Amino acid sequence: EVMLRDISESKRTDANLQSRMAKYMGEDQLSLHASILSHVFWPTLNEESIVLAPEIEQQFKAYEKEYHIVKAPRRLHWKRNLGMVEVKVTLASRTLQLSVSPV
Repeated sequence: EVMLRDISESKRTDANLQSRMAKYMGEDQLSLHASILSHVFWPTLNEESIVLAPEIEQQFKAYEKEYHIVKAPRRLHWKRNLGMVEVKVTLASRTLQLSVSPV
């Protein structure tokens, strides 16, 4: 039950941060959504170091900044290898939308 509440709170927080970021981010900007889960309620997860493109790293920093404004003094610890990346690929004959792991 505690984990389910943590997920619900994560969705509310992410929606709030998306709303705040939409005020100054253009429509052509990348969209970043995060599951913000408390380390207290969840098992320890392995991390892998991933080098991100500067544009994506900028999105992570903007998200962190908004999170700190809303939830100070809490901090985010990213588990980048656990996420999913949604990619839209436009080819000559068709467009593909894929969900892929960043690793």
